[in-house]
Amino acid sequence: MKRHRWRIAALLADGEDLGRDMILALRSLRDSFPGIELRFNRADVSGLDFAHSLKADGLLIRGWMADAVPHGLPAVILGSHSPTRPWVASDDSAIGVLAARTLRDLGHRHLAAATFSDVSPQFVRRNESFRSAAGPAWVGLGQLDSFDACLEWLASLPSPVGVFAVNDVLASRLAQAAEYLAIDLPGQLSLIGVDDDRQMCEAFSPCRLTSIRQDVPRMVRVALTTMLALLERTPLPARTSVMPAQVVLRDSTGPPHDADLVARALALIQELSASGLTVGELATRLGTTERTLRRRFLARLGRGPLETIRTARVTAASHLLRQGLRVGTVAERVGFTDAKRLCAAFRSVHHLSPGAWRRQHAD
Repeated sequence: MKRHRWRIAALLADGEDLGRDMILALRSLRDSFPGIELRFNRADVSGLDFAHSLKADGLLIRGWMADAVPHGLPAVILGSHSPTRPWVASDDSAIGVLAARTLRDLGHRHLAAATFSDVSPQFVRRNESFRSAAGPAWVGLGQLDSFDACLEWLASLPSPVGVFAVNDVLASRLAQAAEYLAIDLPGQLSLIGVDDDRQMCEAFSPCRLTSIRQDVPRMVRVALTTMLALLERTPLPARTSVMPAQVVLRDSTGPPHDADLVARALALIQELSASGLTVGELATRLGTTERTLRRRFLARLGRGPLETIRTARVTAASHLLRQGLRVGTVAERVGFTDAKRLCAAFRSVHHLSPGAWRRQHAD
């Protein structure tokens, strides 16, 4: 006898990465739920029309569609809480705690949160848990609905500060406002969003945004288990709140720069350039990224850290050349791998070979 398969319409496509990730995760679980036949469509009214024509036994939907579902049709909401229907979503309180812990571990002593004025219960839970976890580091909550509001709020915050935005859309807007105000990310402002939306985090922001990734594979597995329980009239899963997967660290977070970053970098270059110091090693010692370091150097000095390290080595080499040391020996002492690289660097700085420079500057 052929086993009955429940026909489920997954109306999740909304143009955002989270909806696409849900669909991909559901497709990967098809073999794990042989009793379910999944069909996919948009998370809007046209999706409901599709489900009706499909004669679906149940729906997997986003939260904003809950009120439009026909009475009596089983539905599980994915990604947010619901007072009227079964739901599966990330633990919003855990998201707020994770954001605060990440920023405090980086060394931030001032923490703030950003949300929208028309706040959802989901965002309220995230902000309240972040505020509680921030403790004495808490400096305030911004309710921001416009770019101008972001500008005004960022200008009012202490510096350096760590900011948690309730989603990546708001985090991206704050990053754009910080760029407009010439606030350095992450030295003066460390910024964390939620959802790990790749467009927002990688393409639409002036710097790559750190974000909290939701555990979508776990979320959809619990949603399918909940749907089967609804259809087969068995007990629902005891827990439908899923822990967030991880913080995806990118360029928008880092240790606070209480001291002048360029000044500290120059001191380290002076001390360590002869040891073969690289830009990556310099950034690591300063607790920042290569990208941030280059941006700060260009703004302050008009040249990057690589050129500055090279110039420091050439300056040290000049002193040794005047002492009569061989070019190969000088190259080794000031951090070049060989004489050829020293000659190339020397020409780029002095427009002369080391030998010609020595003859020109002989006592």
